[in-house]
This record gives sequence, structure tokens and C-alpha cells, in this order.
Amino acid sequence: MNPFIFFILIFFTVNLSVASANDTKDAANIPISYASDPIFTPIYPEEEHPLQGLFNLAQDQDARAQFILGDLFSKGKGGIAQNMKYADLLFQHSAKNGYPEAFIRLAALAQQSEQYQEAYKWHRLSIERQKTKDLRNWSRKEIKVLTKNKLVSFAEKKQARKDAKTWALLKLPVLDLKPLITPPPLNNEEGDPDNDKN
Repeated sequence: MNPFIFFILIFFTVNLSVASANDTKDAANIPISYASDPIFTPIYPEEEHPLQGLFNLAQDQDARAQFILGDLFSKGKGGIAQNMKYADLLFQHSAKNGYPEAFIRLAALAQQSEQYQEAYKWHRLSIERQKTKDLRNWSRKEIKVLTKNKLVSFAEKKQARKDAKTWALLKLPVLDLKPLITPPPLNNEEGDPDNDKN
């Protein structure tokens, strides 16, 4: 093979690899945004939400179902309207019911809304309750970032630790998902989608 052609091939291969690596690194720093799904509306009066079973499990204190629903509410996915209040409450119930991954989601929600003391609190609880070393280390790393970037003061960290202890003893409000899964009334009396009175 001609040495000049070989050199050109090597040059382009290396440049493409470096460009690809830089693109990947840049993509990792782009915040993720989600487009909401259409909100579920029944076609017939007796029609249930497609995720009715998941709502029932969450209502019955299933920690994983609560986590999944918290995720859906936080993003406005699965035919569910985005509702950060319910997302937060579902993640808290999930964490209380033994699903420690919920602490990381609570910390992320707090950081997104620039409530850094609250994020610190959730990361502290995550470190105490995570079952895997990787997730504990991830929360430790996030606490270092909050501290290094001076997003929480010494006094705020102290208060966050107190708040974490208080939360551990706190009894959460009863989770009532029934109003959220009751389909809105149809626009017509018969329940026939072809019989709109609009």
C-alpha cells in the first residue's frame, strides 16, 4: 500500500475517533427534556386508565409501582399529566417503603428546582440507605459537587442533616391516587364518541 494513502487513512480514522468521543462527551452534558404524552381520556364511560393496575399497586403501598408512577408523573408520560407534587409524594412513599433508588430521584428533582439544601438531604438519606456501593458513591459525588460549587453553606448542610433525621421519623400523608385515576367525564351523555354535542 502506498505510504501516503496509509497516512491519510490513519489521519482520518484518528480524527473521526476524537470527534466522536467529543460529541459523546458534549451529549452527556446536555439536559434531558421530555415531551409529554397525550393525557388519557376514555372513549367509553366504563373505560379504565391503561395503567390502572399500576395505580392500584401504588395505592396498596407497592414501592416499585410508586417509583414508576413517580417517574411517569415527573415526565408527563404514560397518559398521565405532569405533576411534580405527586411525583415528589410518590417518590417519598417509594423511599419510605424500601425502594432506596427513590432518594436519588428526589435529589434530582430538588436540584432541578434549585433547592440545593433539599437535594443535600436526599443524598444524605441515599448514602445511608442505598444497598449498592455504586449508588452510595454516586450520592457522595453529588454532595461533593454541591459543596465544591458552594450551592449549600455549612449551616444549610447542618440543617439538611437534621431534616434527614426528621424525615426518617415522619409519617407521610396518605397516598390517595383515586382522584388521579378517575377518568374525566365524557362530553356527551351516551358515552358514544360519535355523538358529541359540541
